[in-house]
Amino acid sequence: SSTSDFCREFILTIRDRLKFNGDTELVNLLEKEVDNIDDFLNLSYLITNLIEKSEKRVVLIIDDVDKGYINQLFFDFLEMLQAKFNLAQAERVKTFHSIILAGMHNINDIMINDPSNKIIYNSIWNIASEFNIDFELEIKEIASMLREYSAERNIELNADKFAEKLYYYTSGHPFLVSKLAEVIDNEIIEDNENRWQEKYLDQAVELILKKKLLHFDILIKNMGKVSELEEMCEKIVIDGRIINYAIVNSVIKQGKTYGLFRKQNGIIKIHNKIYKQRIHNYLVCRKAYS
Repeated sequence: SSTSDFCREFILTIRDRLKFNGDTELVNLLEKEVDNIDDFLNLSYLITNLIEKSEKRVVLIIDDVDKGYINQLFFDFLEMLQAKFNLAQAERVKTFHSIILAGMHNINDIMINDPSNKIIYNSIWNIASEFNIDFELEIKEIASMLREYSAERNIELNADKFAEKLYYYTSGHPFLVSKLAEVIDNEIIEDNENRWQEKYLDQAVELILKKKLLHFDILIKNMGKVSELEEMCEKIVIDGRIINYAIVNSVIKQGKTYGLFRKQNGIIKIHNKIYKQRIHNYLVCRKAYS
């Protein structure tokens, strides 16, 4: 069912991040239970179990929350999280320390588009504010994560060198850093091999650019929502235009909100080299078939 698929993807996404952080006990818990979770009630129990076993507070950040992706399944998921949060405030259950819905233009979009009207104005979802959090990983943070992975898996690698190259491709984007490491670990390195070779990262980049990932689908869909935004991306990626960064410009601001743009020396850059290549491939393909 769609609910079962949603739960599975949610659990595996968290597992992948924990795996990269070297949290073996929590990874084993999720892998053991993932096939048994087919509804939000069981997912709720698993979240409680996960938090109880975690030695740290866990913050859940749901990025790219936009009304274009809001549906009943998502509302049911939010309702479950809200119920757990309320119980946690009464110290009756363990759950995420905080839940951040990022990439929303307006929190009211949730309530306006809620088909069940279950999320009301007297709600924790109405506790909202503008925030500016740097989600990008620094090179030293990537290197630290690689060292933990190396020690956990008994894999030989030059953490500092691979961290610099991962940052070169991703600009520290957490999903891309984690995904590239996952591709090397699961699809490139041989079972009996215990060393990362430098060429493996280049191979992982080639593989990830060919994959059909929801993350990339959302990236392209967001770019195409506003024609001016797609035109600006085309000028930067295809035409090589240099455009000054001005956050007061609504198109630039929207590109920043969607994670498409970053500021470098006062000009707009596509956030990272992988995004730039993916957008380039899309624009070239679209022109070829238009």
